[in-house]
Amino acid sequence: MGADLSDYVMFDVDFFDHEGVAYDDEFTLQYYFSEFMIEQLADCMDVYNGDLEEMLILAVVGQSLLKYYMNPHSFHPDIEEYKSAISSSRIADVSRIPRSTVLRKLKSLHERGFIVQIENGYWRLSLDNGRSVAERNLGAHGRRSLDRVKKLVTRFKDNKI
Repeated sequence: MGADLSDYVMFDVDFFDHEGVAYDDEFTLQYYFSEFMIEQLADCMDVYNGDLEEMLILAVVGQSLLKYYMNPHSFHPDIEEYKSAISSSRIADVSRIPRSTVLRKLKSLHERGFIVQIENGYWRLSLDNGRSVAERNLGAHGRRSLDRVKKLVTRFKDNKI
């Protein structure tokens, strides 16, 4: 028996605009999103030498700093160095990567100077004059990533998706 078109749909959800009106073209949304993910992951494969787990772990550590910048009062107010730090256990939970692998990847990122370890197994981005060392070293990749996000958002807005 042959497959019908629904076998090729990645997810079965209704998409709504801000007024609750359903979008007619879920395939367009899926195409734009797939294009974004393919370009982003291919770029990450190049930048991280095929190690997407390391990329994901660095992203989780970086997100902790971004979360702090967005809401500085939600972190340990009495301990300055914990304000943008995250534990290896939490990284494993968020990334769904086994903790032993997380620890190995954290060591590699630490050796590259991208992250620093503070007491009790917490990790944070390594900063140089307030700027992430990883951002400085991977700056072109970050700019390409943001450009892709902007393109995706623009396409969604232009197509009312």
